[in-house]
Amino acid sequence: DVQKNISEFDSVQIVNYNTATQVSIAGLRAEIEKSCEKLRKNGARRVVMLNVSGPFHSALLSPCKEKFFNYLNKYKFSDLQIPYYPNFLGKLKTDSKGIKELLKEQIASPVLWYQSMQDMLKIDGLKYIIEVGPGSTLRGFLRGEIDESITTLGTNSITDIQEVLLQIKG
Repeated sequence: DVQKNISEFDSVQIVNYNTATQVSIAGLRAEIEKSCEKLRKNGARRVVMLNVSGPFHSALLSPCKEKFFNYLNKYKFSDLQIPYYPNFLGKLKTDSKGIKELLKEQIASPVLWYQSMQDMLKIDGLKYIIEVGPGSTLRGFLRGEIDESITTLGTNSITDIQEVLLQIKG
């Protein structure tokens, strides 16, 4: 249990729930290193230090929330035309009510990617999930531990997006 292994470290928290068995943690570097040692000692299958530039989605970023919210308040948000998954709710959002607050909260809240994918897979007729950006980590999580029957595609550029859309239209 990751939570049990990191609970003694004040800054460390789970920040990504990627699958039922794979999570990411964030915090101050020294505490992360100690957490990793403890996780390895207590039988974690795999512990990898990621090369990231900050403790994203952790409480350490809470001071940024209000500044970001003030920035968002400069803009008017229209009604949603496409539903979306706020990354810390793990469920579909179909209206724009409270969207600025949701965007603010996701800065310092764990990403419920696993829960979002489970909810998304309940949508009738869903045939494809497209990972936008470099790499295939999320597609690997989806195929390996969530639902290997769904077709997953990846894009890294406008050209890739066009090719993926052609595959889907097939």
